[in-house]
Amino acid sequence: MNLTCLLPLINEIPGYPKLLAALGKGGAHRLVMLDAAKPYLLASLYQELGLPFLVMVAQPEAAKQLQDQLTSWLGEAPIQIFPEADALPYERLVPDPATVQQRIKTLSILKGVDSQDTPPLVIASAPAVAQKTLPPSDFPCHVIRQGTRVDRDRLLAQWRDMGYEWENMVEVPGSFSRRGGILDIYSPSGELPARIELLGNEVESIRLFDPTTQRSLRLVDSIAIVPAREAFSSKGLDLEKTLKQIDLSNCHAEARKRFEEEVEKLISGEQVDEVDFYIPLFSSGSLTDYLPHEAILILDQPLQIEEAVKQLDAEARELREEQTARGELPPNFPLPYLTWEELWTRMKRIARRLDLWSWQGDWDEAQPAITFSSAPSYGGKLAPFLHDVHQMVENRRRIVIVSHQARRLSELLEEEDIIAPPLSDIENPPPPGSIVLVQGSLAQGWVLDSV
Repeated sequence: MNLTCLLPLINEIPGYPKLLAALGKGGAHRLVMLDAAKPYLLASLYQELGLPFLVMVAQPEAAKQLQDQLTSWLGEAPIQIFPEADALPYERLVPDPATVQQRIKTLSILKGVDSQDTPPLVIASAPAVAQKTLPPSDFPCHVIRQGTRVDRDRLLAQWRDMGYEWENMVEVPGSFSRRGGILDIYSPSGELPARIELLGNEVESIRLFDPTTQRSLRLVDSIAIVPAREAFSSKGLDLEKTLKQIDLSNCHAEARKRFEEEVEKLISGEQVDEVDFYIPLFSSGSLTDYLPHEAILILDQPLQIEEAVKQLDAEARELREEQTARGELPPNFPLPYLTWEELWTRMKRIARRLDLWSWQGDWDEAQPAITFSSAPSYGGKLAPFLHDVHQMVENRRRIVIVSHQARRLSELLEEEDIIAPPLSDIENPPPPGSIVLVQGSLAQGWVLDSV
């Protein structure tokens, strides 16, 4: 289902051009509107402005729902979800590789590692944004191009420092292998792993391959290698100094031994299974730090976002107190997330911000108004529905009905002398006084006044 052709209709509303102009100038703006119409508005703004977007919502499930809705309005536009961590704060858990890959991929896209035809559109929940990650200045990346010369041993050591693990066969992101003059690596920023064939120290060819069959698929001119995870081991005095400052005085013997062994491994550059546990020791970045200067930050329900971050903080502090009391956590171990005050300070620095509020919020008349209203609900009552359809057609309104029962509705409308065949996509905006049936699903309906 593709509803992209309906986006230009919003330009008929006087308040919309005013909103575009306001966002173009920069600064913080607020808009009170109907929740059901937010995906349509966001899709319109994204398509019209052509700038990077970060849409922040309160809860993870809301992020997935918004992605599904935006897909209907933007077609094949790349929409990234920045997922939240799998583990609770201070929980030792090996993260799901898919979650790690998606987080790293999103960071690399915002950092501009891979050039894209369209600006990034990222959706993230409050817990996902609050979780600490590598700051952009510590996000290592290098590009390998065909025809360039490389130091093979140095390159392999660099990959290890970036968190990649050696495997006999490269099948998952974050792994690499070497067979003579052939190097395989699977960067989280790529959809497929790459096979680098060396002739001496020169890169003779780079091919993407299928991780399941290991068969080469196509030649590429270059590949970008980004970190395999948000925490990576690296030798150096700063890392050693930081790790040695962990206060183990209150930890019981088993916990102290575990910390000491893991610290020594990290300092020597060895792999640690639960290395993500140590992220807050040397990572203080946030997703918001990766936004380009021209990007727009959109906060959907700012008070709910603030509440979600503060709830995360409260729950984490309770867990921290429990683990510290049991001697499982050093008392000076840093927070693995940003507090609301820290996060808000960073968000206020972003040049363009739009706060979306529901109708219950206070309305500032000085802000541009875009009037959406709730669509009528019929609760399965056919007669009122058909009566209203006739009336709206007579009043030259445009009607678009998205339903899994589009074919049946088409038959019922035909009995009323209204011809509306079911469609999977709409190629052109419907003319006034017409009705269009689309096979698909939307969360809720809405009415755009004067359209």
